[in-house]
Amino acid sequence: MDHETNIRKMRRMCGLNQKELASKVGVSPTAVNILERKGCYDTRTACKYAAAMNCNPLFLLEGLTITQPTQQGA
Repeated sequence: MDHETNIRKMRRMCGLNQKELASKVGVSPTAVNILERKGCYDTRTACKYAAAMNCNPLFLLEGLTITQPTQQGA
């Protein structure tokens, strides 16, 4: 099985199918399918999909590791 992209993971966590997500974003289901296969590397696209799934766009971008900030000093 191929690597599951962040867009696909989030869509599934939201309980949406590709057709439903496509309708919310204003694209075709084929466009969602292609993005889910290749992954999201564009911040504008991530923002568009994040708004539709009510999540942080950073979670949708591939290749980023989101970690908690470290406290400096004391």
